Amino acid sequence: MRAIDADALMEKYGEPCHSFADVIEDMPTLDLAPKWISVEDRLPPDKGKSILVANGHGYVRILAFWNKDDAGWKWIDQNGHFKHFNDITHWMPLPEPPKEEE
Repeated sequence: MRAIDADALMEKYGEPCHSFADVIEDMPTLDLAPKWISVEDRLPPDKGKSILVANGHGYVRILAFWNKDDAGWKWIDQNGHFKHFNDITHWMPLPEPPKEEE
């Protein structure tokens, strides 16, 4: 199973078709993977929520954004300690944890 763009389907074929199987192969697959967000474009919205962060040297870790003060970007590490990391260039939300099967 793959996610497709229903808006693209409607734009290309108008009203719903009776046989979608014939046209689904032509539809673009949606890219649902999280993307890295530059700290220049946007800061994490939730203060204290854990996120994945990266710097320009290939270093990736889980931190929680706190704020920006006179000393730079303030983050909380996994041990709950406040640290200043001024080389963070990108961030992305962590994925949802797996759900237990019923």
